[in-house]
Amino acid sequence: MYTHLLVATDLSEQTDGTISKAAAVAKKLDAKLSLVHIIEPMYYHGYPYVAEFEAALMDHAKKELEAFGTKYGVKKEDLHIMNGVVKTAVPELAEEIHADVIILGSHGHNGLSRLLGSSASAVLHHAHRDVLVMRSEA
Repeated sequence: MYTHLLVATDLSEQTDGTISKAAAVAKKLDAKLSLVHIIEPMYYHGYPYVAEFEAALMDHAKKELEAFGTKYGVKKEDLHIMNGVVKTAVPELAEEIHADVIILGSHGHNGLSRLLGSSASAVLHHAHRDVLVMRSEA
C-alpha cells in the first residue's frame, strides 16, 4: 500500500479541498504527505520586471504552502516549490523523494484534458508512479 503521497497543487481555490482529502487518505494509510507547487518559466524577453514577478510568485507560493503545511501537519522539509514544467517536474520530484503516488485535483469539466486539466493529463502520461485524481470542489 502507499507510504508516501505527493500532492501537486496549483494553489487555486480548490487546493484546500484536494489537500484535505489527501491528508485524510494519508492518515488512514499512516503515510507521509508531501506538497509541491511548480512555477512554470516565463518567456518574456525585454520585459524588465519578469524576475521580480517570478520572485513574488515564489514568495506567495512559499507562504501558501507553509500555511497548508501547518494546517495539515506537513513538515517544512516536505513542502516543495520548484521552477519547471509541471508535466516533468512533478514526476521527477516523485521519483526523487520516493513518493508512491501523485495526487492531483480535478476541476470537473468535460473531455479528457478538461476532466483532468491539461497539467494533470500531462503528469499522468509522464509519471512512473500511480496518479490519483481527486475531484475538487470550489
